[in-house]
Order: sequence, then structure tokens, then C-alpha cells
Amino acid sequence: MLSIIQSFSPFLAKNRHFPHILELAPLPTAPKFAVHTEEPDAQIRASSPPEPTQNTAADMAPSSPFPKSSLPSSPDSRSISLPEAAYEGAIASSCKLPERDKELWYARGDLVLIAQGVEFRVFQGPIVDQSNIFRDMIGLPQPATPHGIPAESASTSYITLHLTDSVEDLRHFLRVFVGKSVCFGGLDPTFHEISALVRLGDKYECEAIIQRCVAYLKRFYHDDFDMWRDDEHVFSPPVFENIHAIGVVNLARLTHTDVILPGALMACCLLGAEIVDGFMREDGTPEMLSREDLGRCFLGRARILEANAKATLGILHQAVSPECTRPDRCHVFLPELLVRLEEHTDAICNLRWDFTWTGYIDMADRERELCMSCYRMLGKHGRQKEEHRKIFEKLPEMMGVKVEGWGERPPTEPEPQTDDGAT
Repeated sequence: MLSIIQSFSPFLAKNRHFPHILELAPLPTAPKFAVHTEEPDAQIRASSPPEPTQNTAADMAPSSPFPKSSLPSSPDSRSISLPEAAYEGAIASSCKLPERDKELWYARGDLVLIAQGVEFRVFQGPIVDQSNIFRDMIGLPQPATPHGIPAESASTSYITLHLTDSVEDLRHFLRVFVGKSVCFGGLDPTFHEISALVRLGDKYECEAIIQRCVAYLKRFYHDDFDMWRDDEHVFSPPVFENIHAIGVVNLARLTHTDVILPGALMACCLLGAEIVDGFMREDGTPEMLSREDLGRCFLGRARILEANAKATLGILHQAVSPECTRPDRCHVFLPELLVRLEEHTDAICNLRWDFTWTGYIDMADRERELCMSCYRMLGKHGRQKEEHRKIFEKLPEMMGVKVEGWGERPPTEPEPQTDDGAT
């Protein structure tokens, strides 16, 4: 071997950059040698073992399977040590233990889940009862303990799984199985909790969790016209922000819950320029509308504006109430309400299907020119309700989606009859 190396001496003398080539080449099984570049005629020679010295901290480190190179005394000398460095880097990486989660780590837990360097230790029973995916993963053979992990960290009393989920999502998900989930505790959850539960519930096939979250969303995004008009939180669950309507649309798509889409897309139409970029989840992942749904919102805005303009004309129609007590004054004042709209365009250019015109009517009729019958006719339970229902029934069409049975009233049960046929 030495004779072969010496045969390259003339070549090395003419190629001063050859030592750099050697440094880049991984040589895990190379013999001990060093490359000197101090003199023009660089020579490669076998290095002799170093003189015995007093042990240092570096000497006390675990021995490497790769041979260590003996460094020349010259400060300009270069040595080949990449194999050893790679080994030490692998050891350092494998020895880096995950950080225990401060909330979900139980000493007696029999399931360890590691995500993004954070370790959760919980009980596998409740999880495998609801998740087919976790049941299958836990049944797989466990991999061997990586070299360098302390022996005391390995145990047969629990199973370890490495997941690709974010820490924030996994924490929301695991809270369900230890009784700490707000969504399952009777309180109003945040969007981020609902989103994490639905997405991870879909990933790990936890149907009960998904249905629980969908049922919560359907309390605010549904197809019941009368409930929607009387709900102050329409389009907006109590703890959600307006921008979260984008995420609700995506969750409806993920769970194939079409009944949520018309209301959620209309809520997106109420947003400004932020509808394009969306928002960030807790873990920094962007939440955005698809290009198709973004286009639906652009068209939906125009359709809602058109529908509200028509509704305004229908509500302020010049016909007085059949029970009008002052027809001479009401006939004159109703057209005046239309004329004054020029100064209050917000009463026409509105993007909410359930927009109320009562505020405008009260402002325009401060002297109470309208009789009470005509005033009620224009109110929430009069013409406004009629126009709202027209818009509501066409809401899926305006938003560019199809929902079976949208707006259909449930059939009323017949009243019980007595034996003689009387009710």
C-alpha cells in the first residue's frame, strides 16, 4: 500500500489542489495518513501513532469506529477527518433526547408520541378505541433502539411512535383523550382546536371526533332560515375571528359537509383583501382558500350585492299596508324613502343576505310619518323576511355550490286525532 501511495508523489507535486479533493472524499475505512502541503514537494506518508499524553475530555469521549488521523506539527498541514466528524455528528444527533411536553406527559403512560422534538406520553387505550390508524401502528414491530440513546430511556413498558404532525395540532388532538378538550367540555372552542381535531381526526380515522366538531360548526353554518335570522352569531362562532371563515370552508371541503359551504363562503365574501392571503395557523401553516373557492367568493360578492339591491326595491315598494290607517301620508312618504337612499348607499350595497333595513327606516322616518301598520309591514317580520327568504333560498346558487335539500322546511307532523275523527 505504501508503494502505491509513493507512486503518486510526482502527481501530487504538480497538483497542489489534490489535498482538497481528498478532504471531500468520504473515507470511512481509510488507513491513517496525513497530507502535508507545507513544502512544494508534498509527500504522503503513513503517520505514526501519537506519543502518549495525559487524557483530556476529548480522549474520554466514546471511541469512534473510524481511525483517527495523526495531525502534523506544521500549522499549514491538512488532515483527512471527515469520516470521524460524520460519526461524531451522528452520535450527537442520536443522543439528543426529545423535550417532554409540560402538559401531556404522564409517567405511567404506555404510549410515547414524538413530534418536532417534543415527547408526549399518554395512555393508548382511549386512542386505539377510536383510531384504526393508531391501532395498526401500535401493532407494528418496534424498531431497535438507536445507537447512542441511553439504555435507561428504552423500556418495554411503553411504545414509541414518531409522528409528522405539528406540536400544536397534536396537543389539541391528545387533549380529547385525557378529558382536557374544550370542544368536548361544553365550552366554545377556538378555530385552531376545531381545525386540528378535524384534520387529525381525518388523518387517523377518528370519526367520532370529526362528527362532534362538524356538529358544532353546523350550529352556525346551517340551512335553517328561521334559526339563522334569530342568531346573533350567524356566520361567526363566539370565539372565531372573521378571517377563520376561510378555514371553515376548507374543513367543510375536507369532511364533505356541503351544508356548511353557503354560509361559510358568504362569510368569506364579507372579508377584505385578506381573503387572498388567508391566515396562519398556530403552527405557522398557511390557511388559504383554493383558487376555485376564491373565484366563487368574487362572483358571490357581485351576486349578493345585486340581490340586496333588488330586495331594497321590494321592501320600499310604494304599496301601503292593507291595514294602513293613514294612507294619504303613507302614500307620500314611501316614495320618499327611496329618494333618500341616494344619501345612504350602505342600505343598498351590503354583502349580508340577512341585512336589516330597519335602521335606515328609523333614521329616515324620525317624525314617524308612517302609520304603525305600514311600519310593521316594512319591518323584520314583514317585507324584510320575505326578501330575506328569497335570497336565502338562492344562497347556494349565488355561492356556486350545490346543497341537497337546502332551505326545505321539515314536514310537519299531523295533529293527533280522536276516535271520532275530531282534532
